[in-house]
Amino acid sequence: MTGGNVCGTTAAAAMAIPNDLLVSEVLSRLPVKSLLRFSSVCRSWCAAVADPAFARRHLTLSRRAAAATPPSVLAVVTCTDADPDNAAPPEDLISFHRIRPGRQPSSAAAAADVVVDVEQMQELALECSNPLLRSSHCDGLVAVAADVGRIFVCNPATREFVVLPPGSPGPYDYRREEAAVLSVDPRTGVHVVTRCLYQHYGCHTDEHTGEQSLEYDIVHEVFVHGPSGSGGWEATTAPPCPVELVVPPAHARGAFYWAANDQSDPAQREHPNALLRFAIHDGVFDVVPLPPGVAFMAPDDRDALTELGGEICYMRPTGATAFDFWMLPAAADAEHDEEEEGHGRWSLRWCVDFGGGDPIDDLTPLYMAPDGTLTVDMARMIYRLDKLNNFLEKVVDMAAVYWHLVEQLGLGNYYDYSEKDYRLEIQNGRWRRVQDGDGPALPSIQSLFTYVESLIQIN
Repeated sequence: MTGGNVCGTTAAAAMAIPNDLLVSEVLSRLPVKSLLRFSSVCRSWCAAVADPAFARRHLTLSRRAAAATPPSVLAVVTCTDADPDNAAPPEDLISFHRIRPGRQPSSAAAAADVVVDVEQMQELALECSNPLLRSSHCDGLVAVAADVGRIFVCNPATREFVVLPPGSPGPYDYRREEAAVLSVDPRTGVHVVTRCLYQHYGCHTDEHTGEQSLEYDIVHEVFVHGPSGSGGWEATTAPPCPVELVVPPAHARGAFYWAANDQSDPAQREHPNALLRFAIHDGVFDVVPLPPGVAFMAPDDRDALTELGGEICYMRPTGATAFDFWMLPAAADAEHDEEEEGHGRWSLRWCVDFGGGDPIDDLTPLYMAPDGTLTVDMARMIYRLDKLNNFLEKVVDMAAVYWHLVEQLGLGNYYDYSEKDYRLEIQNGRWRRVQDGDGPALPSIQSLFTYVESLIQIN
């Protein structure tokens, strides 16, 4: 009798909550996986979850919750699925894994006991010949350039997946790289992918004067998602100067940023000496100078562009283990600053020498917390840097995560957990990451970035 009364009271209390309040204040705070299940409970919940306004509120609350906890990280992983009997050709697999660090220990001695949750969110079989996939993330969506002219967009949380139509073709030469980056127009909420590639690039020498000049043909296209787009790639005006595709582009608040050379120094036309900004809302390019005192980006490809907290971060190596982190406010925050032609001023936010003796070749800024701390991926470890208190904290052991992924992908029987040598090798016209010895190719973590899940739809 008592149990029946309690159930009846609970049901009555739930029925007393207005449906709009239940949707906007309760359902909107649930994980995407739960919402996809609950959308089958009733028609009103199904309609609510599919409503773009609900998806935007859910994204806002997800960002707010993520700011109060250690950020989740999304790993884009590639590997080759080979038939054990060689009855079928091998497949390229691209998978997305969310890495969620647990509560941090109170002492350094307990750092090894930090619990890290690794969840495989989506796996796709997609042929790719690019040995280094370029990925970008915005609002829970991920864009990946698998090959020249082959770009797809997915939502790992909802598992929605769309292969974009082919864009302009690119020839097969030493500049066969392609970069694609995803962003959103804050004025309209429309998501846009942009791609940039060369159709011709070479140095011309005048037969009479001997002077050399750079000749190139560069294509810049955008794909606008949703009903406002054309359903295909749209060519923009050509970039006013060469773009360096080796440095992955970045986005911030309705603009894309590419490393570029503005050709202002005839003696040095190769290494980037500026950023090229493309505004989504008006389709205009303009050149953004590098920070004060920086003439060119470093020739060893250790520079990085990324978005941190709505600002562009330019990471500049200043030594074997030392880096400067410059921040550029988005144009939306600096409209009053006419001296910078619509851009904010560069500010040197962090100067860090990580030490340790060995040169640091692979460092990626991941996240800037509201308290000013910086999270980076360095040497198979994710660290949190508190510059104010001169403190460097280990957050995630990515080496351990990697071998967890090896097991998660069903390859654990082939490898022990010692260091293995590997190489990139072309097999059947496609790049493979191959281990020296027996067994299939090792999986490779191609990209790593902070991640907030969402219900944002691609179509």
